[in-house]
Amino acid sequence: MLATQRMKKVLPPIQSNFRVYAILTWKDSTNNMTGWVSGTNSESSFIGGSLCAERAAAVQLRELPASIQVTAVYLCSDLLEIPITPGVLCREYLLSCVSPDIPVWMATADLSTIRSSTLRALYPYPNMYENIKRDKLEHFGRQCCATTTAVRASDHFPSLDVPSKNKWLQLMALAQKASSKDVLGGKMHPCLYGAAIEFDDGSIRVSWQKAGLEYGTTVDSVTSLLRDIDNNNNSSNNHNNKKREAIKPIKLVQVDQFQNLIAPFAPARAQLYERGYDCLQVAVMEVPSGIRKVVTVASLVPDCPKMSEIW
Repeated sequence: MLATQRMKKVLPPIQSNFRVYAILTWKDSTNNMTGWVSGTNSESSFIGGSLCAERAAAVQLRELPASIQVTAVYLCSDLLEIPITPGVLCREYLLSCVSPDIPVWMATADLSTIRSSTLRALYPYPNMYENIKRDKLEHFGRQCCATTTAVRASDHFPSLDVPSKNKWLQLMALAQKASSKDVLGGKMHPCLYGAAIEFDDGSIRVSWQKAGLEYGTTVDSVTSLLRDIDNNNNSSNNHNNKKREAIKPIKLVQVDQFQNLIAPFAPARAQLYERGYDCLQVAVMEVPSGIRKVVTVASLVPDCPKMSEIW
């Protein structure tokens, strides 16, 4: 496989000492010309600014004609036991330029194991605004809100009783109100997001997206709640020097300014999953039906390793 051959010529990045290599093949629909772009992981001393192989390859598509369509993704790494899967950030980013149904081929460094999947399987409930042009975003958001409002109340959150449904609605309303607090971000981009989380002691915390002028510096609304989650989860001594039980998160919502449910974005999905919040319930919305339902964090990151399984 070309990806493994090229990877072995690349020096490992100095932070992880671990190589990942990606190739995206493409075809031009106007003349049937084919080709490929490639990329490898690159890291900085601030590891949050590092770039994954899949995104390093995918960004090169921006310089190709609009008639180009990606036909497959090939991914390999230094792993010998099992093929690496695309990271959650890469799954999300690839959906901006790749069909969710093209094959994603994954292989070990020695090609002893090869398997495939698709982005549709690897990244359920993607952002409904993906591939919507900026000047159409607000109109699209209002349309989706109208669609979900028209759904019968009994069809939302199936299998839940009325009090349980009302609790989710309460969280959604609080998150929608919080979304308006990013005043600076609202001047830079039309999409606003807020999040609300309930803990098992009945307490609720809210947050909102902090958009950055350099888009990559944006802190999403769910990631902004991690401090509250960690503070409640860590046992500590009270004034009587007694340990208190950890307060666990049980319900999470993220909405836009129109109260459309938006599943957590990739950074938040990865952080929650890697830190053991697999069973945290998350409200999501099916598109285009507009039906609201409840899933778990684990279901939002299928086929993804945990830090505890690696370190």
